[in-house]
Amino acid sequence: MSKHNCKRVFILSEKSDRCECCCSTHSCTTCRKFKQMVSVFNIVGNVFVVVGLQLRKSTNWKRMVSIFMGIFMHLFLIYRCFVLNDRIKKSHYSLQMGILITMREGMILVMWHSVYAQRTKISELFNSFLKISHSFPHKKYRMWDRILYTLLASIFVYSLIVSVVMTAVLSNTEAKDYLYLTLFGTVIEESPQALVFILYCVFNFYILTLPFLVSITYVYLCCHLRRMLSLCTKRLFRCRSLDELEYVFQQAMGLFFVIKKLEASFSVCVFFVAAFNLTLAFTCFAYGLGYYETRNSVTAGVVAWLFGNKLSFIFISWTAANVMKELQNLKTTFQVALSNLERNVATLIFYQKLSVFDAVSLTGWEMFHLSKGLILTTFSCILTYGLLLFQTLNYEDPDEQDN
Repeated sequence: MSKHNCKRVFILSEKSDRCECCCSTHSCTTCRKFKQMVSVFNIVGNVFVVVGLQLRKSTNWKRMVSIFMGIFMHLFLIYRCFVLNDRIKKSHYSLQMGILITMREGMILVMWHSVYAQRTKISELFNSFLKISHSFPHKKYRMWDRILYTLLASIFVYSLIVSVVMTAVLSNTEAKDYLYLTLFGTVIEESPQALVFILYCVFNFYILTLPFLVSITYVYLCCHLRRMLSLCTKRLFRCRSLDELEYVFQQAMGLFFVIKKLEASFSVCVFFVAAFNLTLAFTCFAYGLGYYETRNSVTAGVVAWLFGNKLSFIFISWTAANVMKELQNLKTTFQVALSNLERNVATLIFYQKLSVFDAVSLTGWEMFHLSKGLILTTFSCILTYGLLLFQTLNYEDPDEQDN
């Protein structure tokens, strides 16, 4: 069999769709599939601000679109701050609620900057992921690619559906009230619900798109890394010599470096995604307890945001924990396989090499480890704080009752 070594840079504007292989004249299915995935990420990134998911080289129009969308995001946040300030002055919003909303929406902008700052490392991660994927079969996992494309498309469909639901529950009078609150007192008499739908679409795309894209990218990479680690573990059971173990170990080291690059490139991004998800969870819980008086349209949007972002946070933590679990299983399998071989200097040196697997972790900006226990801990804290808040609001001083 000829060794496959594909050297190419994935750019959306690239004219050639053929894989340039060193020792093979056939088209590489793996490269073609991965190129399609990167192309989808490039398209999504250009339209919806995920500049960090673009690869290192780009055309001038891509840069112009990225700059335009970046300016648009900053202007949209400034507009929201002015609207909130105007509503607070007119006592439509409390100061605490205005600060909470500003922090929530400002975190989207911080998330965008974190992705943009890591764009070079993300590019290197994609290239390393492609290089190591040639050693593993992909035929049985085409379903994952279909799921990926479906999820990418569902991000925009989901935002549109949320906007439709939020607009559908508004009457004509309520739509005019919403325009009065969001357009500095201006009311459009003709087709107010159409304008409300446009405003809701812009707002939902701003709130939902970027966190979902980062989450889907991270979960997709974690799922494939877990699959590759699992295949390495299965190959170890068929090893009968130290040379075979050494070959599998080299493949595992390639995956080890990909995981290290995943941590280096996405750790900061995942931290802000998790922080945004938890902030939104607290806001939604406060809405659910009746801490803020809201309209039906806001309630519909809050339920949709809560559902989407909770799934995002759970999948990030769950898949990252599965990668670390599979990595430990691989290390244990190596130790078992070595114990069946004859003890000599080579096996003892190999034992020492296995300690490298303990040097990797998947964290959120090195502040917390992504684990299944994190899911239970965070939601328990939010629930506990919400119940304490609920009890505080319903507490009545006995002295005041006597008076």
